[in-house]
Amino acid sequence: MDGNTGTMYTGSQKRETLPNLVREYWEDYHKLTDAEKQELIEQFSQVKKGKDIEVRVSAWSRINDFTQTLKVVEIELHNLKLRTGMETVLYSACGTTDVRIRGITFATEGVENFMGTVMGIDDQDLISKMGGFAVQGTRGTATGDADAKMQWKYYFRNVVSRYKVAIKGWPDEVPFKNLSEVSCSLALLEMLYQKWEHKENLYRADQPWRDNRASA
Repeated sequence: MDGNTGTMYTGSQKRETLPNLVREYWEDYHKLTDAEKQELIEQFSQVKKGKDIEVRVSAWSRINDFTQTLKVVEIELHNLKLRTGMETVLYSACGTTDVRIRGITFATEGVENFMGTVMGIDDQDLISKMGGFAVQGTRGTATGDADAKMQWKYYFRNVVSRYKVAIKGWPDEVPFKNLSEVSCSLALLEMLYQKWEHKENLYRADQPWRDNRASA
């Protein structure tokens, strides 16, 4: 951050990567023919384009892309506030089930506590609901019905009875209802996530069930 203006800079802006490369390869570049220079430029353009639009395959690359991009966005929003006085609240939630990315919330200083104190909205609860809404496209995986929805209020009538599936392994200490009504604790949500991830919680088809945990 610039101590005089308050402007924040990314790590790449702090490093003199490009000037160093220019100095290091200046002589080699000027030894190339015009055709070789043009070919080099075209190759660089293709590489840059691929990095900008390519689909991230590995979980690590997707998480890294997400976190690095959000860092840059936060810096730009901070700088925008300094230049224009505009305040921003940003929420980002994971919209897929095949990679584990924790949602992020960001607010500039003037509205940092606005959602909680004025609107009465818990940031983590909102992000959790956003993520759940975003992944509705995968809701038919467990039932084979593309129109199936995860429901809490009428879970037994609309899910268990209709699709003949039940959950095994739900923790005794956690009431089976909308999690936002149970707790907003990240530790509890993480515990539940790990139980699903390691198949300690799982759906069982056509099994007898009883009580609100439908244990088989």
